[in-house]
Amino acid sequence: GAIRQAAFFQLQDVYANAFYSKYRPPQSMTDYELSLGRGGYVGTRNYELDSGAYYMHLIYNYFISPNIHKPQMLLSEPDIFSAINLLVDTWIIEQ
Repeated sequence: GAIRQAAFFQLQDVYANAFYSKYRPPQSMTDYELSLGRGGYVGTRNYELDSGAYYMHLIYNYFISPNIHKPQMLLSEPDIFSAINLLVDTWIIEQ
């Protein structure tokens, strides 16, 4: 649920920090909204380090929680794995 959804959003734009729950076609946006990087699923495109850190914290807590059957299965899903790698690559670039 939440981990998969957050991975999907991270893969849409790793620099965004707020997302729309439904796709908004870029052609329906104003020029001003487009200049801010809005459109698609992106609601706000302001890079904030804590957005990615929150996602990593969520994944870590899921992984170490007791009584979860094979948490590594979820974490090895391609979208989740890709989102984690994208975040780490972005942090390396932006530091």
